[in-house]
Amino acid sequence: MHKNAIHLLIAGALAAGAATGEAQREVRVRETAGGPMIHVDGKAVPPRMFWGRSGSRRYTIGADWTPFTLTFTAPADTARGTVHLRFHKPQSARAQLRNFSLAEDGRPFATGLEQAFDGDAEFAQTWKIWPPKSDYVHALSGGVCTVELHPWRLPGPDPDYHFYTKFLRFRKGAVYTLRFEARGDGCTWILPGVYDVGPSGVHAQIPLTTGAEMSDTFLSTVRKAADAGVDFVSYGIPEVWREDGDDFTAFDALTDSIIKVNPNALLIPRVSVNAPKWWLEKNPDHRMQYAQEHVNVKGRGVWGRGLRPDMATVSSRPYRAAAVAYITRFARHMMERYPRHFAGIHPTGQNTSEWFYFDSWNKMNGYDPQTLAAFRAWTGDPSAEVPPVSARLAGANERHLLDAATQRRCIEFNRFQQQEMTDFVAELARACRAATEGQKLVVFFYGYAWEFASHRYGPANSGHYGMENLLRKANGSIDILCSPISYFDRAFCGSAPNMSAGETVMRNGILWLNEDDTRTHLDHRSEAYVQEGTLVTLPQSRSVMLRNTAQEAIRGFGSWWMDLPGMGWYDSAELWDVQRGLMPLEHKMLARTAPFTPEIALIQDEESMIQVAGKAHASTSAGSPSRRSSRCSRAAGRSPTRRSTRSCGSARRIPRHACGAGPPAGATTRASPTSRA
Repeated sequence: MHKNAIHLLIAGALAAGAATGEAQREVRVRETAGGPMIHVDGKAVPPRMFWGRSGSRRYTIGADWTPFTLTFTAPADTARGTVHLRFHKPQSARAQLRNFSLAEDGRPFATGLEQAFDGDAEFAQTWKIWPPKSDYVHALSGGVCTVELHPWRLPGPDPDYHFYTKFLRFRKGAVYTLRFEARGDGCTWILPGVYDVGPSGVHAQIPLTTGAEMSDTFLSTVRKAADAGVDFVSYGIPEVWREDGDDFTAFDALTDSIIKVNPNALLIPRVSVNAPKWWLEKNPDHRMQYAQEHVNVKGRGVWGRGLRPDMATVSSRPYRAAAVAYITRFARHMMERYPRHFAGIHPTGQNTSEWFYFDSWNKMNGYDPQTLAAFRAWTGDPSAEVPPVSARLAGANERHLLDAATQRRCIEFNRFQQQEMTDFVAELARACRAATEGQKLVVFFYGYAWEFASHRYGPANSGHYGMENLLRKANGSIDILCSPISYFDRAFCGSAPNMSAGETVMRNGILWLNEDDTRTHLDHRSEAYVQEGTLVTLPQSRSVMLRNTAQEAIRGFGSWWMDLPGMGWYDSAELWDVQRGLMPLEHKMLARTAPFTPEIALIQDEESMIQVAGKAHASTSAGSPSRRSSRCSRAAGRSPTRRSTRSCGSARRIPRHACGAGPPAGATTRASPTSRA
């Protein structure tokens, strides 16, 4: 967008905001004698939040036929609507479905659903199956669809199995009612959902604004959080960044539904600035490019596909400019439309939206022309080349550090990758601060220093070792830095340590926040997943939430309870009672006269991590989580799974000093709280 156009956009938004007659609510992190704290219109408040996404409620099925109804209002016209149906998949089970129908404003809606189970031809005209090569069996007889489910027998991980309709045309403002009947033998639940498939193919959940809390676990949880005194809501959003202009229709409908449920809601939307598919198609040379040697190694094709994934390189200056313009427009829209409810903005990007290089657990990147040009400009050497894999991994089996004499260019490239990532994040932060006139929170994921020590091809491959550069370049434009709780030690009997040097961040006037995406007992897939610290009973869930939130309150950290898949992990008044009980402690912590001061500082040096050789897990990890995971799994009444020994789907071994078990043997520590990034 042209600079003058941006100025006009901001001026127009200011005029529109003034026309509403509502003053902007100021929500910022401020320094206090007790450390950085969130302030709302000048008053310190507990830094507790709920993060969710709009999603349907699972329906329990049994031996008898049970009727179900799901009602929603379409927030926008769309020709890309679809009905999804997911199934519980225990070891061996059967589900049966019949009598599907869809009405629009009380009148029959011609979709073919009513006849879809009459035969194979009718089924194929209406439904598709994911994954298409699934060996699950569905049979049709007399208008009944019988689905036979069993343990996954094909190569690769067990996927999310579901039926979904071909595209349906929904009309803005129309009320749609989906009805069907179901029963199960071993299959104890089904999960219906209605989506608007955006232009990039992303499924954005249509807000269920009619009968919302009955159908939508997100809105139901927002109310329960509010009842416990938690008004901050961060949330996943429908696609807004469109080729023909930003489309806020579905986003505004979702946001309005949150405010309707909690009129005091303080909103922090999580906004992806990853380049949309249409932008990448127009700018194919601005995609990331992996090393040929690391694509589909032994069938591993996680996240990215082929040499050039659907992800812009952070070294692309045109992409950076487009992302900055988009996040500016988004922030101004929030300032204009929601001046009293807009609390902050959370721009996200790259792998799992957490600002580490896409698929860097499994691949080396940097081989696109944009990165090469930026690297040459950074070095001042027009003949510089991105080091090949052979150079970056040379000697990795014989030594722990890169050779400064023979691998100088590799060290330079590692340093460059940290600065490229953090320069872009800092640029986004400054744009958000300007667009919100310094009145709203600016939030980013970054700094997973402990967690990424065991990166397969060296810590620097992640891009998370540029904290010092980020703090300098952001120049006060960041209020909150955050990460999930460490995946290595978060289960029922774990300690739930940080991924980063949180006290260092706090000493720089920035609030550290833990994303608590613990899988509670309400995760209906708990028998198959343990990575997020799965819990299987209400007492276990309450115990872990108490442990996590209490230690965050004591240390002065922020946190949000995160319903990662939008399936109602925290849709429980009994869980929110834990937070209600902690509120007296939370308010006492707001009055503290000194920040939390640990007795021992574990010192992290980013430059040293940049010079760690490839295949870093051989030198920067010690011990295996398998024993601890097995112990925790037994305590939870399960046997451990293969994923229990992994972090972010890759790391096989863990550094003890990253898991709250104390520094490794021989590590240097000192009794000082002055550790700095």
